[in-house]
Parts: sequence; structure tokens; C-alpha cells
Amino acid sequence: MKKSIFCMLSIISTLTTSNFTKDIHNNTYIQEYDNKANGVINTLDKLANMFPKTTDEIAAWTDAAIALAQQEITTIQHNTQPTFATTMQAFDMTLNKVKALSTMLQTFGFVHPDTAVRQASLDNVKILDDLVIDLSMNTEIYRIIKTYYEQYSESENLSDADKLLISTYLMQCKNFGLHVPEPTLHKVKQLRKDISAMQQDFVTNISNDMSHINVTIDELAGVNDTFIAQLQKDGDLYIIPSTPSHYIPIITECSVSETRKKMFLSYYNRAYPANDTLLKELLSKRHELATLLGHPHFANLDLELTSAKNSSTVEQFLLSLTQKALDKNIQEFEELKKTLSPEVTLTDDTCNLWDYPYVYNQYVKNNFAIDEHQIAEYFPMQQVIDGIFKIYQDFLGLTFKQVKPVWSWHEDVILIEIYQTSSEELLGYLFLDLYPRANKFTHACVNPHIGSYNLNGNQTTSISTLITNFPKPTANAPSLLKFQDVIIFFHEFGHAMHHVLGRTQHIGQAGLNVPIDFAETPSQMFEQWLFESNMLDIISGHYKTGEKLPQHIIEKKIELRKSDSGHGILRQCLMSLFALYAMTNDSLSNNPAALWKSLHDTFLSTLYNYHPDNHWYTSFGHIAYPNYESKYYMYLWTKVFALDLFTAIKNHNFDSKYSQKVIDMLSAGGSITPDTLLYNFLGREPNQEAFLTTLGL
Repeated sequence: MKKSIFCMLSIISTLTTSNFTKDIHNNTYIQEYDNKANGVINTLDKLANMFPKTTDEIAAWTDAAIALAQQEITTIQHNTQPTFATTMQAFDMTLNKVKALSTMLQTFGFVHPDTAVRQASLDNVKILDDLVIDLSMNTEIYRIIKTYYEQYSESENLSDADKLLISTYLMQCKNFGLHVPEPTLHKVKQLRKDISAMQQDFVTNISNDMSHINVTIDELAGVNDTFIAQLQKDGDLYIIPSTPSHYIPIITECSVSETRKKMFLSYYNRAYPANDTLLKELLSKRHELATLLGHPHFANLDLELTSAKNSSTVEQFLLSLTQKALDKNIQEFEELKKTLSPEVTLTDDTCNLWDYPYVYNQYVKNNFAIDEHQIAEYFPMQQVIDGIFKIYQDFLGLTFKQVKPVWSWHEDVILIEIYQTSSEELLGYLFLDLYPRANKFTHACVNPHIGSYNLNGNQTTSISTLITNFPKPTANAPSLLKFQDVIIFFHEFGHAMHHVLGRTQHIGQAGLNVPIDFAETPSQMFEQWLFESNMLDIISGHYKTGEKLPQHIIEKKIELRKSDSGHGILRQCLMSLFALYAMTNDSLSNNPAALWKSLHDTFLSTLYNYHPDNHWYTSFGHIAYPNYESKYYMYLWTKVFALDLFTAIKNHNFDSKYSQKVIDMLSAGGSITPDTLLYNFLGREPNQEAFLTTLGL
């Protein structure tokens, strides 16, 4: 998932535009503003009022959020009777209300079709993110909370969640640098603001990139006719944007090697050279920050609060797994070469990077009689949605209702109401923004707007948005999803359910507000459902006949899972090593191109040809996403946990005892540590056995 969006800020949601012209620092107005945060969002009208509609509203909401935060900080500072509620809990609310509006506007920067609204959103994100840094590094608040913890907390009967919230905050303060002298602290704060702005610019450059290739119809030989029919044209030339949804069909299906090469180089030069320069500056700033705080490099600062603790542990994990994946990929490549397509030529027995996906796709077609376009006919969008609903509803005890929103940012957006079946309680709203359009975020993610936390004795309703870029319906057929699309949908829906069920006492622990090296565990666990034949039977249904995906195809898809697992895991390992080594200040850390060549020469030279114009890292958004930075490894780290959990569930036939275990794990949000959650679920420490066995490593 890219930047997590925990937008719970319903404040001023029902104010009219004319109200925004009031003096934002007027105490009466601020109180009115604050009262809006305490409203219950339980109708479609109230839900519609959650979102700013204009650039003026965006600016006004930002001003009001800043003023309210200032007032609340003053209240905490002037309180003479420190309790958990008046110190840690109050600050948690203040901080996360600001984060909420910031991440809501980040979402609008991802999906809003109006250019002015997108830009206003991103501009105000920078303002609010600076405020988050100022609040997080407020030394007076730190002193107040630390004093309460050391001198007064034992007099209160704090829950385990209370204790975790305050201990986590104090560890984060040290990581932020609040222990250093004031002159240094000022430098640290400015560096964090500079880094935050550069990170957003890096991601924005990717979103704004309009790279494309123009090709003739002959240069699209082998590509599906339906895909071609949806392309725009410039005279006789077809325009192919460099987005994931366009890149994959060309790189896997087109029989013209030169077209694949053009597509590869266009796709892996997005945001180049701007992000090449920006990444070097960003890495330099991060290193300067780390050294000011007494760390040898940024990776150790970044990993300090994770379960891995330091870069050495992560490096050891990745190098061990890289070797296993490389050995497997070598075996896979030898098998592919036995039936090499005539359109592909090897150089010194190595393959071009733009040829490998095509070679593998032809291997699957020829040896397994699998055609992904034919399989997609069994996965029309509404059938997939209905199937996903049934699986998640049955396993998690939920009820989903698809309703028409009173307002949304685009006509394609679908709205889901989510209820607990047993109590009929409304738990949350989920927006589905499923199809690509100009200037929309090109990957898949869930942006959780409001987490469910206890507010004045009532549990709030969660709100989130699931963003994807699946094929649009055509004149002749509904949106048809390839099998990998279905996996992506199922994965992201798992994030959404984690957010909905993560109903906690404190806002800072609600929903997906969990440690980053655990966040992908539930969603990757849920992915595994799609490699069970009875689950595919529920989700599939041919768009013309309703026929289920044939059993022999299901069996082949499950068998194929291991056929290129070495290639897939090796790719993730090298991206993870790149992110790690880029932030360890070795001789290559400020030269991304040289770092990638070094990794390629070390691990890939016997398989793939190096190309000097491959600047894939300039569109590697995770290296800039807040909370990810050097931690791309966590996708593999959490997949180990995910497969361990899923194997336990499968071994007990998905029975109700294990569905309750999953519900309990998701319901904890961030109020229980991942180590405890995993041990409680498994009855032991997690291990890699299921991961290595499932993927044939």
C-alpha cells in the first residue's frame, strides 16, 4: 500500500462555504468546528458532507484544523491535573485529527478528476504534514507526557492498549530526536520537513508523468483486440500510456520485440530525469538526518522501531531469501529455454528484461493451455464483487450492501455499506474507485479515511476508499478481470476489512494504524483464498453463460503458482535490497543507477541483460512513501507471516474457530503488538516453513 490514509476528520463537514469566511481564530468558531468532529456518520447525507467539494473548502478546512490543533495543544500545556486522558489521549486525538485531513487530501490528490482540486489538495497536504512534524516534535508536549508516565501513570488503572499507546509515543519521540539539544533539534525538524516535501514531490512526479509510446497496428501483433480497441489514436498510430494497466498487456502479449522494448523503456523511465535528481537529494537529506541523531545511516534510524530493529537483520533475511529465489529462477529459466519463442533471441544465453514476461506467457499458453483473456471471461466485475462479498461475509460475519452515494468525486465510484451480521450494526462505508482515468493514481491501494475508535462512549463508523485500475467495460462486454486482477482486488479488500474491523479505544490504534512491518500480513493472508478451488468457484461466472471456471483450469492455475515463484520473489528481493542499500550510505547510496547495476551484476547477470537506460527506481514510489522508505522488504517479511497463518486456517478447514481468530486479530488494530497477535493465533512463534513450501523455494 502507498501512503496509508487514516482520514477520520469529519470536522466542519456540514458548514457551508459562507461559514468559512469567519475569523478562523475566533474561539466560538473553533468550538463550532470541533463539535463537528463529534458527529455520528450514519447516513448517506452525512457521509457526503464528509468531503470538501471546492478548493476554497480545502483551504478553509486546513486553516480550521491548524487553529483547532493549536487550541488543543494549549489546553494540554495549561492543564494542572495530568491524567492519561488529559495528556496522552488528548494529544493522540489532536495529532491524528491533523493527520486525518492530510491523508484525506492526499487521497483527493490520487483520485479527484478536477485538476484544481487535486493541486489544492496536494498543496495543503504539505502544510498539514509540516504541522504533524511540529506536533510530533513539540518538546513541551513530550515533557508533559513523559512526566505523566514516570510520575503519575501508576496511580491510574491503565489498560494494555493505554500502556502501548504511551510507550510507543515515547519511543517515537526518541526516534524523532527529541532527546538532542535545541540547536540540533531545530535542524532535525527542518530536515524532516524538507524530506516530507521531497517525498511528496517524488510521488507527484510519478502521478503526473504522461509518458507513452506510439505504434502502428503491425507493431501490436499478438495483443488482444479488445485492449487495442480501447486505445486512443493519433492518425494511424496507437497511443499507449506508460501505466501498469497498459504496460502488462504489451510486455506479456506483443510478439514484436521492438515494441516490447519501447514499452519497457518508456515505463521504466517514468519521472526520469526529475526523480533521479530528486532521489539523490532525498537520500542525502535522509543521511544527514540520521547522522544528526547518532545513527551511521538512515536505514538504521528508519528500522529502529520495527521488529527487525536494524539493517543487518533485514539484509540477512533478504540475502538468504535472494539466493533461494535465484536458484529457483535459474531452474525456471532453463525450463523456459526448452520451448523458446522464435520471436525471442538470447544474447550469451541471457534474456532481455522486456522479453522475459513474453517468454513466460508463451510458455504458459503452450504448456498449460492457459489463456488469460479466456480466463478473464469468467471474472466479470460484478460477479467478482459478489463473490468477494460472499467469501468475506461468510468468514468474517459481515453483511455488505451496495448503495448509490449521495455524492462522490466521480460517476464510476461505487459505495458499500458494511454491517455486522449478528447485531446489524453499521460498521463502515467503503468507496470502490475501480477504473483508470487521466491523472488518477495508477496502482492499487486502500485509503482508510476514518478509523473506528471510541468517542465519548460510542464507537465511530469507519470510512475508506479502495483504488484500482481494472479494465473498463466495453460496448460488447462488462469489465473482465484477469486472474492477477482478481488477486489484487482480493488483497486490497483484505486491507479494507482490516480497517473496518479494527475497532479500538484510541484513534491512533484504529483500523490500519498498525506497525508497518505487520500491515500487509492480513491482506496477503487473504490472497491465499484464491488458490483454493472452492473459493474460485464462488468468485467465477462466465459473463455470457454464468458457467463457473472449469476445474481443470483451476487446477492448472494452482499448479502454475510455483512455476515462476523464483522470478517473482527474486524481483522483490532486489527491490528490497535496493531500498535498503540506498539508505546505508555505502559508496553507491547517492548513485541509484550505479547501485542498481551493482545489484544486477551480482544477482542477475547470468539470467538477464543489463540495460543502461533502465531507470525503474525513478517510479519506485515506495522509496518515497512515508513509513516505507528503506522498508520495502516488509512485503516479503509479512508474506512469511501470512502463509504461516493461512496454512493453519486451511489445515483446520476454514472452521469457525479460525474465522474468530482472524476476526480477533483484525479487531485489535494497533492496540496489541504484532508479536503477540501472531503468537496468540498460531500458539507458537511464526516460521518460514509454509512460505518456502508454498512457493517451492
